[in-house]
Amino acid sequence: AFYLRAVTLSPLHYQKLLDLGWRRFGHLLYRPNLKKSCCIQYTIRHVKPYACIYATQFKPSREHRKTLHRWESYVVGHGYISECARRYPKTREEKKKLKTEFDLFRSVHGPEYSYLRTPPEPKRKFEVTIEPSTFTEEKYALFQNYQSTVHHEGPEKVSESSFRRFLCNSPLKSTPASPSDGGKRMGSFHQMYRLNGRLIAMAVLDFLPWCVSGVYFMYHSDFSEWGFGKLSACREAALAAEEGYKYYYMGFYIHTCPKMKYKGQFHPTYFLDPENNVWNLLDEQAKRAMTEKFYCSPSKPDAVSLWRPKQKDVDEGEMFADSRNSGDEDEDEYTEGLWESHMPGVPSLEELEEKVDLGQVKIYVPGAGHVVANDIRQFRDGGMVRVAIEQFAAVVGTELALEIELRFDR
Repeated sequence: AFYLRAVTLSPLHYQKLLDLGWRRFGHLLYRPNLKKSCCIQYTIRHVKPYACIYATQFKPSREHRKTLHRWESYVVGHGYISECARRYPKTREEKKKLKTEFDLFRSVHGPEYSYLRTPPEPKRKFEVTIEPSTFTEEKYALFQNYQSTVHHEGPEKVSESSFRRFLCNSPLKSTPASPSDGGKRMGSFHQMYRLNGRLIAMAVLDFLPWCVSGVYFMYHSDFSEWGFGKLSACREAALAAEEGYKYYYMGFYIHTCPKMKYKGQFHPTYFLDPENNVWNLLDEQAKRAMTEKFYCSPSKPDAVSLWRPKQKDVDEGEMFADSRNSGDEDEDEYTEGLWESHMPGVPSLEELEEKVDLGQVKIYVPGAGHVVANDIRQFRDGGMVRVAIEQFAAVVGTELALEIELRFDR
């Protein structure tokens, strides 16, 4: 993988990086080299425009619908359901519609206290709110429980500093919904799930110009039987549609990982071709190619992985742990260069120099301040500084190479 540490990053720039296969944990940005990955991490999303589909057409599978129904029944209780049927009888047309049409938004919000008709009172009070991604002891206690019981991490690996660094801190400036952004909030937030006032689950979400991106999700082990991975995915898809975002990004999809199979069960799902960074439908043909060939690129069907294929059950928690380890190391040291690593989806040096004036890449150098590459002798003379700028420009893409500043202050 290729790593960068972002000091600050605009939501628009991070949106464009997502569309090149980047992800973040805290300030650490990383782009996996899918050709040399033992578990190929395809970027996936549920998309809009006319060539694709609106977020409002996101369709959960039957299993996901059953999960939503089970959770609603648990929260409100059968007594509440029976009493509401008596107090607020539905018409024949309403009953028919409930049986024949699935309403994602009604199903997602059904058990929330603010959406319920009262009286009567539900058996339990379920509330979901969005708040800034700041640290609290309540959030950290949930994180400790999740990492230790679900991912079986020992106390030495679960620390307050890592929680703050990777799931609270963000390079994205958070702003509430405003007219300048089309009425949409921007930046990093926490979505809080509370039952009878108790924090039982939390999502770390990035709100970007045209998507809601799921960073991480955790739940308390007391509620492991309720399928919170599926519940949260449905809720985040509904959130994206309700607040006017075109897409919902579910993060990485590893086809060989049983724990991630649920991500491919939503329809329609699109995955990013690692070779040309173009979105393709994750249909049965694509899944079959991922099973048979391990490395799947619709644009280059003959391309193969450079890693010996092997099955491995990995999920976001383990990728989170890997990213924490990478953050503790010096990610600026590489055993091989970018082009020697055969990372897919990046231009060759020749293509890069044709499209980008590398001398105009913005950089920060202690003592020199904010300059462009041509202003410093180390770039003009070649060597490691020039190589670093070349690799940076290639891996962030030709569009962003002249927009994002590269800092040499470590």
